[in-house]
Amino acid sequence: MKMLASLVALLGLGLFTVGCSPEDQLQNAQEDFAEEREETGEAVGGAVTDGMITADESETIAEEEAEDVQAAGEVLQQEGELLEEKADN
Repeated sequence: MKMLASLVALLGLGLFTVGCSPEDQLQNAQEDFAEEREETGEAVGGAVTDGMITADESETIAEEEAEDVQAAGEVLQQEGELLEEKADN
């Protein structure tokens, strides 16, 4: 369910950034990536505070890490698009 929510959020981001400049899209992607990394850090920190990681916590951490990868991919895509635009101009 969380993965579906992530995909919907990414789709929403794509629709939101259509009218933005490539620089703005890159900045938005970088901010989203930073937020995802922070959420992953919180999930990991919360899971290890008691010294044991439960199966549910492990699954949550894996989901957060997958979201990190998706957000990093978005940053790379936006960087590529920005480079293409600069090369065309």
